Amino acid sequence: MDDPNGYDLVTVPVNHTPDDPKHVSETVCEANEYGEFQIRRAVKFIQRTLDYKEAIYSHSIPADRTKAGPLCMHQYNCIFGMTRIPRPECDELHQTALSVNSHT
Repeated sequence: MDDPNGYDLVTVPVNHTPDDPKHVSETVCEANEYGEFQIRRAVKFIQRTLDYKEAIYSHSIPADRTKAGPLCMHQYNCIFGMTRIPRPECDELHQTALSVNSHT
């Protein structure tokens, strides 16, 4: 590919490897089997999600801000425990008791 400035442009493939170098040497697993890297990654994801949930419920997350000022952070309490149930006519939103919005 030629550049109008006279440079030769070449497409360079980018290979992405996860942060954990052990992943590179991991063998391919059979169907319905999980490797050690996948399990560790899932555990980290779950742990970080639970840490975030705890931070929300303890109100230790700083308020989101706009130019007009801080936003109400109450909606963050409703992030967990909410699910959408598909229905033929209209989807239904269902909340568990801990996540019910009582903000007025």
